[in-house]
Amino acid sequence: MGIGRAVLLHGFLGSRVQMLPFAAKLVRDGWKVSNYGYESTRFSIEEHATALAESLRDSPQEKMAFVTHSFGGVILRAALSRPECPQSARRSRIVLIAPPLGGSSLARSFRTMPVGLKYVAEIVMGAKSGAQLRDIEFDAFRTALGRFPMESRILLVVGNAGSINPLLREPSDGVVTVEEVTKGLPDEHRKLVFRATHNVLLYSPTVMSSAVEFLRGNDDVGELVNPEPPNPCDQLDEPAKLSVKRQ
Repeated sequence: MGIGRAVLLHGFLGSRVQMLPFAAKLVRDGWKVSNYGYESTRFSIEEHATALAESLRDSPQEKMAFVTHSFGGVILRAALSRPECPQSARRSRIVLIAPPLGGSSLARSFRTMPVGLKYVAEIVMGAKSGAQLRDIEFDAFRTALGRFPMESRILLVVGNAGSINPLLREPSDGVVTVEEVTKGLPDEHRKLVFRATHNVLLYSPTVMSSAVEFLRGNDDVGELVNPEPPNPCDQLDEPAKLSVKRQ
């Protein structure tokens, strides 16, 4: 029978291949693994979320767990906020590895680059979810695109490699700042911080072992982070539809 179903989600411009080492680790531990793939630049965050939520309805009573890398955590957050998402998914254990829950200041930095570089960035990132990463500011990104259910249990894996990216003014993993990862999760959760870069985190044996322990039910993994005081401005009944600014 196995432990349950573990759903894996890769990051922006990534593929399911990147999640194969994690998938193998979870299979060995007894999980049935669904390595979910999506064309990140082709659709908006809301469209990706709807597709993921619909796919989770295939096993509405099955015990679920999630492991996401980077942008996959943003998609999952929005999907779990969808009304069609099954309760088994909303009550799941979740491991978020370097998720840009407050958006991406790296992507936003492309808005002020010289015209040539800006044009290339727009082509690579696309006009859908990539444009949302680029054009939605921090506060809106962390509150208006869904919220993790209160009944879920979350382990947040953070990379802090210092000031290694000249385009980022704060400590980061080279792609996402520590603030964008940590301040985008207002509810109680567990947290692990590693001196590692964005992609190295995904393949770290220590990260994998910690994730497996947490998914198995160990609530002592990582540091307990208490929820932030509620902000009335953050109380949204439904994820807002955000328009993307035209550059």
